[in-house]
Amino acid sequence: MASKHVTESLSFSEVTEKKSDHEPLNPYIDSALQMENGKPVHIEMPILGVLTGFNLAGQPLVSHEYSEYDDMIAMSTTKLELDDINKKVTLVFIKGDVKQPMILGVVQDQVLEINTPKTIECAEGILLKCGDAKISLDKDGHLLIQGVTVSTQAYGTNRVKGSAVKIN
Repeated sequence: MASKHVTESLSFSEVTEKKSDHEPLNPYIDSALQMENGKPVHIEMPILGVLTGFNLAGQPLVSHEYSEYDDMIAMSTTKLELDDINKKVTLVFIKGDVKQPMILGVVQDQVLEINTPKTIECAEGILLKCGDAKISLDKDGHLLIQGVTVSTQAYGTNRVKGSAVKIN
């Protein structure tokens, strides 16, 4: 988490200049933005931004086209992962204040679920727990299955293989 990830973002003046060359700003957007000295100070609608990284305290950093800052500390209503860095996020602003962004969610590239096997990877280990049952995998290749009762059932051959097999 110590590394800082930054993405490029346009300043508000660059965005409005580019838009004004071609067409005036959308009246809906104009009514939702309160401007001061050519910069927005109040936004009353969700906008898209980019998750640029996390600070040392683990707080998300975002940028958006209406801010002059590349990395603004944001709050989030959803759990964020390191894999989400540089992805688009939906932002709203607390009381409309552009200095107080809140992440509502990460924009998904694919919303259609395709039925393919899922892989869970972790560098240190994975632990699944439910009541008194537990399945543990560690980085050294050890697998532990524990429970009050452990059953295996096969409709074909049930094989137990190992360099040494101990039963009881």
